[in-house]
This record gives sequence, structure tokens and C-alpha cells, in this order.
Amino acid sequence: MQNLGQVTLSQVEQAIQNLGGQATWDKILDQVTKLRNGDYSYYLDWLNYKTTTFQVIQRHCLGYRKYKGPSRFEKVGRNTFRLIVSPSKLTQNIRTLTEVKHTPIAISESSTSAEEQASDHSEYSESRQTSRERYFFARNPQLVRDAKRKLGYICQVCKFNFEHKYGDLGREYIEVHHLDPLSERPKAEWREELKTRLDRVAVVCSNCHRIIHRKRPAVSIEHLMQCVKERLTQQSDAADGK
Repeated sequence: MQNLGQVTLSQVEQAIQNLGGQATWDKILDQVTKLRNGDYSYYLDWLNYKTTTFQVIQRHCLGYRKYKGPSRFEKVGRNTFRLIVSPSKLTQNIRTLTEVKHTPIAISESSTSAEEQASDHSEYSESRQTSRERYFFARNPQLVRDAKRKLGYICQVCKFNFEHKYGDLGREYIEVHHLDPLSERPKAEWREELKTRLDRVAVVCSNCHRIIHRKRPAVSIEHLMQCVKERLTQQSDAADGK
């Protein structure tokens, strides 16, 4: 399957136009996915892809204060959006999916297996900043696989286990967090490739991952673990009537 890169504004506009100029969020997502031939490999997992696609709509929605450009969409009901540009103008501006340019993620190959090579000091290439701060970089897939293999699938902060909660649907799912958030590095440090070692990443659940990045600089794993521990103690004391 071809990697089509990031979800673009043009793809979302085309999807809504195909749906008659107005549609609910779930139908828009389904249509964007069809236009991309089911490809969301750039984001590595469905949750990141789904969230980013919604953010494309949000950033270009009428009344969204953080976006200074012309609005393309308007929220007209619960999770329902419509185009606010004319179809003729939209057709002129929309590029076909084959025109979408992207930079592929470089994956280094080796004659030895990942299990044999992976260690705390193994280095992995990371490149290409994504459109939203929370996703920083498209991770080198080998780094993600080795991190999960080494650290497991239980959140290191709150101990949430997706498989225990969702069964087979959650099996072998977890998110990888960079302990030195790439988005916070000075621009002067950007190079074609940056190196990351296994001892500089952690595995966390989706909720903890987003809480970590609610502040800048990002909340440390240790601090968030302490917050969770203190909260559990407070809840336990309240339940005991203390």
C-alpha cells in the first residue's frame, strides 16, 4: 500500500464535497479514509490518524481563534460540519491525491534480527516533523517495535493495560513517548536525522501521553507517576472516610 503521507486540507474538503457539502464527523472520516485507499501508515496507528484528521477540520473551522487564515468549514450541529466555500472554487483548489507530496520515513535495514540488535544503546533514525505538536515526529517503526518488545504493553505511568480492558482489540497496543520531546529541541539542532536510544523512550497509554504534553515543557514520567499515586491515595482515604 502506498504511503500517502499526512492528511491534507484538500483531502478533507474533497471528502465533504463528495458527501454533499455537509456531513457528520464519522462519515467525513470514513470518506477521507476511502480517498486515501485506507492508508494511515504515516501515523502508525488508527488513533493518531483519526485525531489528526479531526484537527484538520478544527483548525480551519469558523470561529477557531488559533487559526488566522480563511475558514473552510462551519460546525452546524453535533459533530456535523459543512463547507463554507463554493463547490466551483473548491474544485479549482483541490489537488488529486496523486499530487500529494511527502517525504518517506527512512528505515535502516540490517542483516541481523531486531531482537539481536536492540539494546538501551541502539540508535534509531528519526526525521520529519508532523503537522501537530503532539505528534512531533513520525517515529522510525523499528524504534517503536523494539521499544514495545523491550518495555511491554502496560502504561509505565498508570499501569493501564489495553488488552485487559478491550480484549483482543487492545492486544499489543501502547503508545511510545520520547523522554526528550523532539518538538522542544532548538531549531538549531534539527538535522536530516536525529538519533534516539531505547533508554530515551517510554511506553504510555493514550490518556497519560496527552496529559504529559498538556504543558510545555512536557510533564516528566516521574512527576506524572507521583500525581497518579497521590490521587489514588486521596481516593482511598475518601473511601475510608478519612
